[in-house]
Amino acid sequence: MNLLSKHQTEDVPENGISVSNFRKNQYDLIKYFIELSVNYLSKQNDDYLKIDKILISKTQEYISVNNNNLTQIVVNVINTKHSLTEVKTLFKIYIPTLIDDSFFILNGNYYVPTLYIIDKPIIMKKNSIKLTSLFNSITIYDRLITFIGANIPASHFLNLLLSDNNQEELNLKNKLINFFNIQTIPILDNELYKYFHNIFGCDETKEKIINYIETIFFDGYTKLLYQYCYNLNENEITMVNILKMSIKERSQMKITDFINLNYKRLIFLEALLIPLFKRIGYYATQTARGFQVDMIKMDQMELIKHFHINLHSKFIYDSVNAYSGMLQHKVNMLNPGSENAPSIIADLHETHFQKICPISISNQNPGETIYITPTTKLDYFGQFI
Repeated sequence: MNLLSKHQTEDVPENGISVSNFRKNQYDLIKYFIELSVNYLSKQNDDYLKIDKILISKTQEYISVNNNNLTQIVVNVINTKHSLTEVKTLFKIYIPTLIDDSFFILNGNYYVPTLYIIDKPIIMKKNSIKLTSLFNSITIYDRLITFIGANIPASHFLNLLLSDNNQEELNLKNKLINFFNIQTIPILDNELYKYFHNIFGCDETKEKIINYIETIFFDGYTKLLYQYCYNLNENEITMVNILKMSIKERSQMKITDFINLNYKRLIFLEALLIPLFKRIGYYATQTARGFQVDMIKMDQMELIKHFHINLHSKFIYDSVNAYSGMLQHKVNMLNPGSENAPSIIADLHETHFQKICPISISNQNPGETIYITPTTKLDYFGQFI
């Protein structure tokens, strides 16, 4: 959190970040996201982990005639519940090294990573709503809510968070039910709390259950995202207020909002670190149940494999001259890992003017040949200025 605040106040120009500097600006946050991951895991169980060292070092490996420029990250921690001095390696991973703030070298090939235009944290669809979190997101459907691997009746979730005795909350609940055709299931309060106790393992009280959900959902970065994307104060970052924002977004939603840059933001590093975030999110649910995880089983090359398998086809690939695509600022409007984009991406929106090159919008493969103009400015969270 302190690192992110430092970058916000000292390193970012007042008029925003240029798209040409965005990769470097994001890559410089590696240590911040590693610290965030450890602290998020630790806070699920009374802050049981203390960071000893985070070692970030560049390496170069040669495989036959091909070389890999990698950055090794080693995270050493102390489990304060067991010892105040014993140091353990929580995890060790490699990521591609960003060279000249612009490209990777893997297996002797040069890759200029594209950028992703993704939805802001609240993702609205016709029959669902996704509340995005860095580690454990929440998706609301007509019948179920998916959260930390559990399928929870949507009406149970709304009955827990929104009281029928509060008129504003009751109106909010009814709007959500009507928007997404949520099937209501009558249940007594004590049965409701027992239901969530059996799923989460927390105390059978409304306050404890909501606190559990918010602690798992809101990490430090996610709080900042909601705060700055939706103009909320820090003390307004609660599940109830996020649901309020969802209703507001849903009420104003048009089909063209899928390509409206006012509802989008740009990412680079977050796409690369997805496997780490998923692993931390999985272990966080265990530490929330009282376990003290101080060693995470993770393939050291998992992020490299993720790049090749899930991100490779979305990245500019040039085995001769890595600089051929650098000034193009290629962007994909699909979420990382997605395959197909709706045809509406091939259209222009007024928010694209002077930000996206109009001749790059393709009807054949919408979303896959989009270029951001060099003069485009972004804020620290990738929002278009």
